[in-house]
Amino acid sequence: FNERRLIIHTDSTTNMNFVLCRRKRRSSRLVSKAIPEIVSNHSGPMGYFNKLPKEIMYTLFCYLPVDTLSLVSVSSKSLYFYIKEWVLTPNGSKCLFPSEYLSFIKNEQSYDAGRATIQFRDIGLLLKRVTCIYSTKERLRIFTELLDLWDRHFLLSSLSICQRCHLLPFFGIMMQTVILGWHDCELHKVFETIENFVKVNRHMEVILQQQPGAYPDKEMIIRSHYRKLYLDLSKTTKGRLFWLYKILKPQPMFYQARILFLLYGPCSGSRISWHEVISNNPRSLRYIKETFGDLAGAIIGMRSSLSWSDDDIICIFEDLTSMPEDWSIDNIAHFLYLCGQDIVILLLGNKAINGRITDVCNLLISTGLVGKRLHAGSKWILRVIDHIFSVMHNPDDRGRLVKSFWELLGARVLCSHEMVVTEQNMENVHEDELMQLLEFQVEIGIILTSAAYSSVNLVVL
Repeated sequence: FNERRLIIHTDSTTNMNFVLCRRKRRSSRLVSKAIPEIVSNHSGPMGYFNKLPKEIMYTLFCYLPVDTLSLVSVSSKSLYFYIKEWVLTPNGSKCLFPSEYLSFIKNEQSYDAGRATIQFRDIGLLLKRVTCIYSTKERLRIFTELLDLWDRHFLLSSLSICQRCHLLPFFGIMMQTVILGWHDCELHKVFETIENFVKVNRHMEVILQQQPGAYPDKEMIIRSHYRKLYLDLSKTTKGRLFWLYKILKPQPMFYQARILFLLYGPCSGSRISWHEVISNNPRSLRYIKETFGDLAGAIIGMRSSLSWSDDDIICIFEDLTSMPEDWSIDNIAHFLYLCGQDIVILLLGNKAINGRITDVCNLLISTGLVGKRLHAGSKWILRVIDHIFSVMHNPDDRGRLVKSFWELLGARVLCSHEMVVTEQNMENVHEDELMQLLEFQVEIGIILTSAAYSSVNLVVL
């Protein structure tokens, strides 16, 4: 059945109403006339945004979440350029910055660091997308221009050391998001651009000309800057070594050791603990790793890299363990133990070649005791001694080394026994140390004596 419409018609002459039945119009010609006009409203490069002035567009961008704005920037070429221009306007840069965290930091209030991390990562992703068609130089110019706008509006450079340390990780996350996937040649430009913008080299020159600890605030600025912008956020060892190379290599070897301690040495509160390694001797493995773990990890990475030779590693280690004064022998042993057997062999072998027999024996005893205290056993010391003997081609030198080793070990046992007898130590620290020395002496004696009769490399007097 065809659909019909009922229409009421009034006859003016008779004042009578008639109901007319009419078929539905089959042609849609008249209905479709309005369609082209509707389509034309959103067929431009920006759709319905075409008719909006730039100022209104910028206002709309301020109300969009950063992650949504990032997606909008890749949806249209015209919107892409609009958003890129808006980011570098004073109002746009102000809207991008999560200023609520800045007020929390200034007032020393707690804040949601996880949420702040996500927001700064979204800002980094937005910057990565709105600069993707530009050269590296232009992308870095846009990035530093945005930082400059933030600094001028929020006065970031006037923040205290502690407040800057809170903000630096977030800026590091933003920067690492922007440069993710860039080639090494581009990362060189990133480092140079950021260093020139921040001008951290001025602080570096000042502290390197003075004694360690003379400018604790400047030292913490440098430590936080390099670690929270570059080193700590690198997800791979190769990435960390790249940034470490850029930081250290322009400096002389002595300054490289000092900067390495500045970056990875023990830190207490807002100061670097330069003098802690001179006398304090951590006992537990947790405290040993807290004090020397980062430094040892950096040395291991530098040794595995082709950028530093074995002679460089030896020189840096010697300078490091005499800064600001000579470290205690136990702390050097703790540091050596965490550096691993390869570096122990490298350093002690070098000392043995240069005739520093007493130093070699003292470090062998102290490092062996550290290993025993941390339940690593004494057999690994035999491997170290065997490698040391392999570089000492004169049998007399090898014999002198073994003789000196036993004499120094015996002297330490007697000294420890005297301290147990003369001092009343309620915690029995000296008594425990004496027992460890005696056990170590017995174990190493058995191993060393048996090895002396089975290996041509070992000669015992």
